[in-house]
Amino acid sequence: DATATAVVLAAFLGGLSLGYGSFGHLSARIKRPWFAYAVVEAGIGLWGLAFPALFAFVQSASASLSLAAPWLLAAQGFLLAVVLIGPPTICMGATVPLLTQALSLDLASAGRVHARLYGINTAGAFLGAVLAGYCTIPALGLPGTLMLCAAFNLAAACWFACTAPPVSQARATVSTNVTSLPQSSSRSLVAVFMVIALLNGFQTIALENVLIRFVALSMGGSAYAFTMVVSVFVLAIAAGALFVARLSNQTAKTLWINQALIAFSLLLIFPSLDTWPYWTHRLRLLFDPDMIGFWGYQVAAFGALLLVIAIPAALLGAAVPLIFICLRRDLGTVGHLSGRILCVNT
Repeated sequence: DATATAVVLAAFLGGLSLGYGSFGHLSARIKRPWFAYAVVEAGIGLWGLAFPALFAFVQSASASLSLAAPWLLAAQGFLLAVVLIGPPTICMGATVPLLTQALSLDLASAGRVHARLYGINTAGAFLGAVLAGYCTIPALGLPGTLMLCAAFNLAAACWFACTAPPVSQARATVSTNVTSLPQSSSRSLVAVFMVIALLNGFQTIALENVLIRFVALSMGGSAYAFTMVVSVFVLAIAAGALFVARLSNQTAKTLWINQALIAFSLLLIFPSLDTWPYWTHRLRLLFDPDMIGFWGYQVAAFGALLLVIAIPAALLGAAVPLIFICLRRDLGTVGHLSGRILCVNT
């Protein structure tokens, strides 16, 4: 239900935020961020393998809890969610700062590296949402899907552990490529950028929750409404981040334009909201009531939602890499900066 969704998302995003912030801070001190990335991937995979047993234990241990709505349900449910998914989400939050630090060879390319990592990571989230919601959970069940995800994590851990450069090479890369940009930013300006990152994170998830309700009211309440909205959102966010990765150095002016366009695009959508159930009904009538018609309708609805929400979601996805580009100052701290921005945003 809505409370369970909110509790799980809050615990998940809270763990990610903690991982971004803590490992971003540590990334400048870690001598081998490439190998550290392999370690956190292994931690995620091992937790996934152990999760069914952990879930059964927590379920048994929490049988006596009242879970009375609304406040005890929210508080106790959040505590259980933190116990179940807190550690792996913290490890997930470590990935982007560690890879940003490991793959940035010079300050000029750090912005592109961060934007690509953020975009590719989010594109992976899109594939995960679509495949889990439509394919692996119906076919493999929840435990089978967890085992599949754990296998991917462990495979990534093995690959990165085997290809990690030696410590001496990593040190040489950092020491010979540190440069600085001529721009300067005061602490007050940094604070403004962080507030923008915070507000964009609030905007993204609030808008996503609103659209899940609208799509559920228009299409009927089902797991597919949640999957569709999340998939559309993360696909558009990934596209926005990858677009920024193709750009050269950007200034604060680009970010201000980005924020204005987000507001303008949302204002354009607002007048159409009352008509969504009607157009969804018209779209449904185009397809036969069989499995082929079901999948055709799902694809058509996905495309229609993408047309409506792609521009504001892509602009939201571009905001985080733009903030990173505006604030980068030192190659040795790009992982820290990446983690700090993503921590505030998440």
